[in-house]
Amino acid sequence: GQNQFYEMYQLAQREADWFSCLYRVDETDVLSEAEVEDMKKTMTEMEIRQELYCDFSASASDVVIPIDLVSEAVKRELVPGAVDGQPVVLGVDVARFGDDRTVITIRQGLWCREQRVFSGLDTMAVAERVIIAINEFHPAGRFVDAGAMGAGVIDRLRQLGYYVSEVNFGAAAMDNDRYANIRAEMYFKAKEWLESGGAIPDDRKLKTELSVVE
Repeated sequence: GQNQFYEMYQLAQREADWFSCLYRVDETDVLSEAEVEDMKKTMTEMEIRQELYCDFSASASDVVIPIDLVSEAVKRELVPGAVDGQPVVLGVDVARFGDDRTVITIRQGLWCREQRVFSGLDTMAVAERVIIAINEFHPAGRFVDAGAMGAGVIDRLRQLGYYVSEVNFGAAAMDNDRYANIRAEMYFKAKEWLESGGAIPDDRKLKTELSVVE
């Protein structure tokens, strides 16, 4: 599928000191033609493409944001002049536990300008990093994940006089006739944003996470 293995395969193709190979079932003769035909009888078209012919895009019809759309967005280069006058928006995804990462994202129009990634921070430290970003970029909109850890960050920011909007991913969507919850709505809106020309940083983990939601 179009996942982190796919990203690693692409990396191996680009890097001179890596080796990569791909052998489809019809290129190896490991399985006889009769055996391959017998296998196909019990497989869906998607399974045939994915498992026998090594098609990384076979399951893309179920993916909200396909990897090729993400790859196009990475290649776009925007500069401050291209988004002058458009409001800046700040989004914060607060780490939940363990190896999870806290991410502060700055977006202006079609440009995802910057991502700041942190690990191992408590709520007070995350709030401090958010305040630094607010004072630097002066965002018109400030959105913070209101999960278990996010609630503490929101409370601290408001205590210090910084207004932020809390986002509960399980809450009802703004357009609840079309979307099950706000999380689903956000992913489809992100897809529309990318299709309209959005540019994002070339971050492998970001690209993978964007392209695995079905």
